[in-house]
Amino acid sequence: MRPVSRQIKDILAQAEIIIQDKPNIVAIENFAKYSTALKTYLITNIDDTFILDQVK
Repeated sequence: MRPVSRQIKDILAQAEIIIQDKPNIVAIENFAKYSTALKTYLITNIDDTFILDQVK
């Protein structure tokens, strides 16, 4: 997986697109899958309690 900071930047960029545009259902489903995968990765691989508190 890519570094966490890059993944967080990616998800923020995707969220901004979802918020500002009128996304189709596929874009929303892809965002949901990616955000779920990122959350799972963070919970599994990050020890920082601040980050984990934000993710949960």
